[in-house]
Amino acid sequence: MPEAMMIALTVRDDMIEDILAELTELRNDSRFFYIPPAAKKVLTKHWRTHLHNFGGQFHRSHDLAELLDPFRGAEIDHKEVLEVFDTGSLLQPMPDPVARGYLAPDLLSANEFPKGVEPWISTVLRTIFWKMSDEEGIEVPVNSNGVHLRRHHPEDFVDEDGTWHEEWPVKKILQHRFGADGEVEYEVQWLGHTQSDGNEWRCAEEFGWPNIWKKYNPLYGLPIPDSNDENDSENSELSNEDDEIEDAGEYDETEGVMEEDQVLNLSGKWQRKCILYLTLPLSLPLL
Repeated sequence: MPEAMMIALTVRDDMIEDILAELTELRNDSRFFYIPPAAKKVLTKHWRTHLHNFGGQFHRSHDLAELLDPFRGAEIDHKEVLEVFDTGSLLQPMPDPVARGYLAPDLLSANEFPKGVEPWISTVLRTIFWKMSDEEGIEVPVNSNGVHLRRHHPEDFVDEDGTWHEEWPVKKILQHRFGADGEVEYEVQWLGHTQSDGNEWRCAEEFGWPNIWKKYNPLYGLPIPDSNDENDSENSELSNEDDEIEDAGEYDETEGVMEEDQVLNLSGKWQRKCILYLTLPLSLPLL
């Protein structure tokens, strides 16, 4: 049986330039698209961080847009989003998107947003990567992971036996259970996968960032485990700090690219530790 294929984009640091250029063009077109400096600073940091953390991975256009969406996700607190971004038009839908050359609003994901509608910035992200996919998307096996870049510091992700511990975005927590020792375990759905395709059970200690279970636990009366305060402050999704990302240089398509037989496949993720990092859920199911 032929292997299922998909059109994917390779996540790169310099994608931030496309996003910011598009926002500037919109702002020049209409005052409606004005973003206050404080909000733009938070958004820019959010995008730079995620593009860096998941650089080199293969994602379909709608999954990548979801990964970078600052208004929805397993770890996104809608109350916090409203506090930071409910100013001007930031959370309003785009006026006449099709006439402006953008995709129509994503009605299926509307309930994932704080106000029950897709904000115009989310529409912009989906459109940017949809167009980019047509121009530079590559055909890869459906569950291809991507390439590893040397700038990702292999010493931080490779065991002594050479096993690579890949970071992969989390779509959402589906449910929880209690293990034999009474510890809470979470069933995780990975970004780009349907609920029946590769869910895994993970304990809180395996979450690289606490935001996800900090949002999930209170909904079900679960205690919030102790976490590293330093990590909490550094990883606050809506932090106003303009921290620079270490070694966030230009993406080099030739640097660190693995041979074809070294490209990891998500079907092999059972043999690795898939650390749960910040991600922005709600991908469309694989066809």
